[in-house]
Amino acid sequence: MATLDDGSCEGIPDGDCDCLGNLLDECGVCGGDGSIPQGACDCEGNPPEWAYDCDGNCILDYDLDGICDDIDDCLDYDGDTLCDAIGCTNPNACNYNPAAVINWGCDMASCFGCTDATACNYDLNATSDNGSCLVPTGCDYCFGSAIADGDTDGDGVCNNEEIPGCQDPTACNYDPIYTDDAGNCFWVANIGWCNCDGDVLDECGVCGGLGIPEGDCDCNGNQLDECGGCGGSGIPAGDCDCNGNQLDALGVCGGPCASDANGNGICDDAEVGECMDSTACNYNP
Repeated sequence: MATLDDGSCEGIPDGDCDCLGNLLDECGVCGGDGSIPQGACDCEGNPPEWAYDCDGNCILDYDLDGICDDIDDCLDYDGDTLCDAIGCTNPNACNYNPAAVINWGCDMASCFGCTDATACNYDLNATSDNGSCLVPTGCDYCFGSAIADGDTDGDGVCNNEEIPGCQDPTACNYDPIYTDDAGNCFWVANIGWCNCDGDVLDECGVCGGLGIPEGDCDCNGNQLDECGGCGGSGIPAGDCDCNGNQLDALGVCGGPCASDANGNGICDDAEVGECMDSTACNYNP
């Protein structure tokens, strides 16, 4: 860092506009390219006056009368001092002038366009068709001046006529009227049904069945027997109960008495042999 000025400082050289040696261009821009915008007469981009160039001279002055042709009300092209009609002599042009002698300024664009009133890009002002008409067909329709696709899935059914729904014939909610798959198909296996009517299997495995009928004990129509066995045959012949017991000698089911020979209701092995005569001295009741 300098601490003392030794007089060696250098300024911008004469003629330069900065320390880099750049010069001002014709538009006053330091280091600019000096170019006036194309079609303009000055650095501000101003165009020339109509019919004149940037130097103020007529672009066209065929009869050299000092009045530019574009603004001259009387053009004398043949030197007879009479005004000659000037205009477009092309019968296909938008501004065709059948009275014109000198061909000038034919407009081949402004009147051309689509003349088909059914087209999306129909031009009410067009008098000559240029083959650009966009006419929708089938499901397609006009969206502004363009054709919009009216059958985006290409199934032959117009978008505004599509019916969304289940299109799988194996699903419960299938219907052939549906033209667009809505992704809402469902099957009985997914929801625990046994058919598409919403029925379920009963306890007998019958879809939509009522189960075991009242009074039955199983799905085969059997009833409980006296021993509580479903479809059983009850107490076997010779038995006195469901446990396989028989009556003993005293008629007791499953009793221990094997015999009662005298039929007095006392098992033989429980008899007491003593005097049973009430008049005897040793009577034992």
